[in-house]
Amino acid sequence: VRACVRVCVCRHVRRSNAGVDLSEQEDDILAQLSAVLKTLHNSIPHTNPIETQRLLGGARNAGQLHELAAWARESVAVSNHLLLRLGPSSVPNGGTGVFMDGKRVTAKGSVVALYPGTVYTPSEPILIQSLHNPFVFRCADSLFIDGKRTGISKWIYRSCAYRDVIGASMSCDVSWLHAPCVLNPLAVGQIVNNHTKELEANVEYLEVDIPSSFPLSWRRFIPNVYYGAHCAGQMPIRTVALVAVRDIHPGEELLSSYLTLIT
Repeated sequence: VRACVRVCVCRHVRRSNAGVDLSEQEDDILAQLSAVLKTLHNSIPHTNPIETQRLLGGARNAGQLHELAAWARESVAVSNHLLLRLGPSSVPNGGTGVFMDGKRVTAKGSVVALYPGTVYTPSEPILIQSLHNPFVFRCADSLFIDGKRTGISKWIYRSCAYRDVIGASMSCDVSWLHAPCVLNPLAVGQIVNNHTKELEANVEYLEVDIPSSFPLSWRRFIPNVYYGAHCAGQMPIRTVALVAVRDIHPGEELLSSYLTLIT
């Protein structure tokens, strides 16, 4: 039995290893996320859960989903100067990679992607989901995020997402399961490859807790949901931001630092 867990070099934004208060950095990351979510809210029409299921439900609506995803990507590129594309990785045997696109240099400290998936607390079951799954991310406080978008991981995320519907609104983004047609173009963090000796990391993982007071109309673009129903609405929304550790030029592949443990 092989269970894979991605143990990343990451930290919670509230404190560094030296115990330094990083609340200013947390505020900056939340401000950047807020700006992107606001752009998406202003660009993408609201859909109720039934309409969302229909939109993501099959080939019949594939054209509409593709059109919305392209509009979301363009809106974030124009308003927030963030443009990503997927393509063959420059890492040997790396499969698909994530690249900065466009014409602008992305400044150090910019949020460039989010790690999507179902969030598990340490006491919740994740063994079956982790089998042959390289997309399980372990946070510094032992929360886990399952970023796989196929198989049982996909169906668990969908089930939790529609369970946590609030009124006529989704409380998280489901479209990342249908990549590349994603309504939040930053929700590709799980695809980012590991650095190599020749190719240094240019992003780092920073865990961020989004306050549950965030506007509901923005939360429909956050690509994370709790596995446990008792966590929904009671805990801040955990996500992991990928943040540039240096200026990143157009055409560069995003590369991070992580280990994969196989038990």
